[in-house]
Amino acid sequence: MIIFRCLEILSLDLFVYILALKGNQGTLLNDVEQSFDYKKSRKKCQKYVNYDKGGGRSETRKCTVCYDVEDIKANHKNWSTIKSIIKIDSIREMDSKTTTETRYYISSLDAAPEVVLKAIRSHWSIENSLHWVLDMSFNEDYSSCNFSI
Repeated sequence: MIIFRCLEILSLDLFVYILALKGNQGTLLNDVEQSFDYKKSRKKCQKYVNYDKGGGRSETRKCTVCYDVEDIKANHKNWSTIKSIIKIDSIREMDSKTTTETRYYISSLDAAPEVVLKAIRSHWSIENSLHWVLDMSFNEDYSSCNFSI
């Protein structure tokens, strides 16, 4: 994993991170998902719900942060700096269509869920702005080139 190798060289202790989990990280995503199922009745989790309306749609985001991560750290030795795992459930309603999405993250923060959700949303705001600039400047959406790594 390239990201881990770079962070390992620079020392994970120097960084604050919130990393999105995807299916390409071995069993980490599955283990975090299972931890949330198991932790429903457990302690050391905090929740925050955010409601947002605008642009003809409404969105509800529920951010759950769990700080009891010893089981994750024990099974994933490369991620010894994890202090929390994060689950975000999003429900979007537009016209008569409702979509739901669940995303999982690991983090070196032990911050409150309001702070975590704001940090994650700030990242998406920046990324969306960059994609808009690339699309307008280079007509990226219509390019037949694929520069994926």
